[in-house]
Order: sequence, then C-alpha cells, then structure tokens
Amino acid sequence: MVPEDHISQVDADRLCTAASAVFFALLRVEASRMQTTVVLPELLCPKGKLPAPSELDPEVIEEATAMLLRLGVVETDPKGQLRLHLVRKE
Repeated sequence: MVPEDHISQVDADRLCTAASAVFFALLRVEASRMQTTVVLPELLCPKGKLPAPSELDPEVIEEATAMLLRLGVVETDPKGQLRLHLVRKE
C-alpha cells in the first residue's frame, strides 16, 4: 500500500522543473530590473532549456512557487509581487 502523501518520481520531476522555471524567470526579471548580468556557476544552471512558467500547468506552478516561498528563495514584496530573496552587500 502506497502512503497517501507519497509523491511519484514523475510528480517530483514536474515540481522541480516548475520551480526551476519560476526561479530562472524571476532571475531574468531581477537582472533586468537591476540592469546587470547575473553569472551563475555551471553547476546551478539548467542542463537544457526550461519551459516558460506560462507553458506549465498552473497548479504545478502554484505548488512550485509555494515551495520556493517556504524555502526562502523567493518572497513577496510590499506590492504583493513575487521577487527573488536577494541578500545585498552593504
């Protein structure tokens, strides 16, 4: 018997793909907003082209976004917009 809260490998992969799509879309927005280029180590870059969040199931995107919020990777700004949680050097 499979536990009710069991997640399949396919579901886990879909959730992680959606979280990556959201993260990299927000990264592009932040880079544009800050007028800078973001350089990431190859280890953190996706192996292939990620789909745009709008191309994925909205429920999976919502769940992936909630996961990123719980992990502290993203936050909502005072206007309610989703933003990357950035640490700024003073």
